[in-house]
Amino acid sequence: MYVADLDEFGHIGPFVSKEDPSFHTHPVFGLAGLVLPAEKVREFSAFFFNLKKNVLGAKIEKTGTHPAAFEEKLPLSSRPANLTAKAALDDTKSTR
Repeated sequence: MYVADLDEFGHIGPFVSKEDPSFHTHPVFGLAGLVLPAEKVREFSAFFFNLKKNVLGAKIEKTGTHPAAFEEKLPLSSRPANLTAKAALDDTKSTR
């Protein structure tokens, strides 16, 4: 038997047009996840829980949220459009 863990991500809108000053975020939706053999779920869960506590511990403490319930949202600086712009800027720096 296998266990699947799926999570959705995205932005539902509202979207009018790219030029609209308030409603320009294009709606997008995605689904991601992983599938594990049932006998490996507990081991993976413990590994991930400890990794999350070690890597995000300071942020988790600030929120007062239990580590299992804590979610970190992708910062604006890491979103695709901003990464593309940063890569272009980095390219211009490396060609100087």
